[in-house]
Amino acid sequence: MRWGLGNSFFYQNRLRTILLCSLMKAEKSLKELATHTNVPNELKKMQFLLREQRYLEYLQDGKTLEALTVLRQELTPLDYGSSRVHQLSRCLMISGKKELCQMAKWTGKGAESRQLLIDKMQAFLPPSVMLPPRRMRTLLDQAMESQIHRCPLHNVPSAALRDNVSLLVDHTCGKYVPCFPDFFPTENSQTLSDHTDEVWFCRFSPDGKKLATGSKDYSIIIWDVDLDTREIKMDKSLESHPYGVQYLAWSPDGKYLASCGPPDETADEVWIWDVEMGEVKSKFSGSDGDCLTTCAWDKDGKQLVTGGIRGQFYLCDLDGQRLSEFEGVRVQCLAFLGDGRVLAADTHHRIKSYDFSDLTDGSL
Repeated sequence: MRWGLGNSFFYQNRLRTILLCSLMKAEKSLKELATHTNVPNELKKMQFLLREQRYLEYLQDGKTLEALTVLRQELTPLDYGSSRVHQLSRCLMISGKKELCQMAKWTGKGAESRQLLIDKMQAFLPPSVMLPPRRMRTLLDQAMESQIHRCPLHNVPSAALRDNVSLLVDHTCGKYVPCFPDFFPTENSQTLSDHTDEVWFCRFSPDGKKLATGSKDYSIIIWDVDLDTREIKMDKSLESHPYGVQYLAWSPDGKYLASCGPPDETADEVWIWDVEMGEVKSKFSGSDGDCLTTCAWDKDGKQLVTGGIRGQFYLCDLDGQRLSEFEGVRVQCLAFLGDGRVLAADTHHRIKSYDFSDLTDGSL
């Protein structure tokens, strides 16, 4: 017999209704269900859960003889969960509800324990028989996440969208969701004017609480970001850079900041800054005459890859020590993959992957 969605809904609703009313009827329905599906091997486990619930409810109601009958004639003959049976037998000596719930690790008779029973039983039933808990909500969340991923304007957490989900239209920020124009920036709210020359680069820290800006004036400014008011205030200025700052990269933990200069022969170093201390931790330089204009951190924040348009790029550590290098590659942008490989966009209109562990490369 083939089971479809209709049968799944039928048995799900039937079993839920019975479980919330009569445990005896639920067990009879469970036996009928087992003859039509592939759950006979799990039948004993589900029977144990049902009988355990009946036993504990009898005890809470003060029906000790009925509880003893369930223990001796129904739970013990199943030959399943012997340690749990021993624990349940000790509950016969308890008279108070609080002590009973504590010893049995049970929430007590009522809707809560019945719902927990349903959730436990669903673990033994295939989805074709009984849909997993909150399955419809899970499908809606997956559909919403997919639409958000494709939305070019989305810039708020997914949680902010939940109360505005509509099944009538696909999600598009600012079109069918009235709250979203308020989130999407359409006008200037603050101007930062502490640099004395052109600002060439800016980047938020991974946690969004800091902003770093690099300028032609040879300085980097670190700004504090208030995530509630979105107000930005100057924290500190990192001085003594020997040339303009064209590129910045935060370490994954936000503790360090790497800075690169413009594409000229004077920009021959990458500076690694300790942001909290406001001082240079280390510097890295490539080959003579090489300019370093871009960089990227590995996922652990312990290594840095850097390069430029002179024809080489390098792997270094936090102390500025060169670990490895590739020659003959003029790179314009770099990024680490999760597996440790590096993606490099070069001047030949390519994006290639490079593995520093064995110095191999490959095309995407």
